[in-house]
Amino acid sequence: MYIEEPKFELNQTVYQITPESEAGVIVNILYDFVLKKFSYNVTIGWEREVWCGEEELSETKIFI
Repeated sequence: MYIEEPKFELNQTVYQITPESEAGVIVNILYDFVLKKFSYNVTIGWEREVWCGEEELSETKIFI
């Protein structure tokens, strides 16, 4: 079985694709075999973590 490489890496700084989001750091990556997608656990400051898909993250900050 072949699994593609994830778009992002552990400890990489990323931003949610929402306007002017805060920077976060990827602390965990999961692969869903059924959906064939990666999910990323992103920490944004103390005690604040979110799970995001690749389509929800960006390497650059988005300004409006």
